[in-house]
Amino acid sequence: MLDKLLSKIRDHFSKYPCFQKGGCFSQEVDADTILPVKLPFFKMIFIPFNLLLDNVKTFFILSLPIALLITVTAMSLGYGYMCVYEKVAPITAYCSNSGIIYFLYNFIKIFFWAFFAIKWCESVFLQKQLSWQSIFSFDKRILKLELFFILFILLNFLPMVSGWILYLRVPNPDWRVEILFFAVVSIGFIIPFILLRFYSLIPFVIYGRRLPPLKEVWYKTSGNMFTVLLSLFVIFILTVVFLGNLYSNFQKVAANSGLYINFSSEFIYSLLVLIILALVINNFCIQQRILFEEKGEIENDGK
Repeated sequence: MLDKLLSKIRDHFSKYPCFQKGGCFSQEVDADTILPVKLPFFKMIFIPFNLLLDNVKTFFILSLPIALLITVTAMSLGYGYMCVYEKVAPITAYCSNSGIIYFLYNFIKIFFWAFFAIKWCESVFLQKQLSWQSIFSFDKRILKLELFFILFILLNFLPMVSGWILYLRVPNPDWRVEILFFAVVSIGFIIPFILLRFYSLIPFVIYGRRLPPLKEVWYKTSGNMFTVLLSLFVIFILTVVFLGNLYSNFQKVAANSGLYINFSSEFIYSLLVLIILALVINNFCIQQRILFEEKGEIENDGK
């Protein structure tokens, strides 16, 4: 099934580099020569946290200014954290209801996330020394990674779209049409589980390296879905605990909150999101190192 899908896509877009020999959609991959690589269960769960704890200084050097920039952006555009209480408390923060402004805000925020992810990986995984010049250097990898983040976020929201469509639909009296409709729409529920096999692609974008063929990634990750799912689920549970406590704590002071509360709530929220992002990126980079370690030490060989 995967071979047929890649074949059709490649025939249609054959002139693009990604579909040529060695590209990410290349079919010159022999399944018999690529063995599945076992991802160590406990390492995938605990190493992301160890890396964060071992590099706390680096994290705060990178995260504090980025969290500050996100905070200023959010409050300026009307999407500060206290706006989540707008309908339950008389808050004083400026809140916007513009869809265009919301899109702009999220685009800027994800840009900062991509910037943080690249600088974090360069320091932690490539052992590059942090300096003011390296921290504030920009290249096209940031935009590429931002587009990858947006793509993966949208694909992970497909189950919600599928559920919404199934909820609103009017059942068709023809059972054959109904089954076909349900089968097509239900694909959205499967997509996030398929994506679990391809998260190791993100570090290639971070390091500025060419993406490996998707078929190679698929073969290498065979048998690892449970390990990847559980390792990310642990981070997800931590996210729920962090953000749940943040919501309940600031809800107590939401009514008539002043500038200090409005600012500090957004800053703390942005900092917590960057902690979660660092853990997730650690997970992806560990996958990439284990799955492709036979190719040697990763180098930042392109921007």
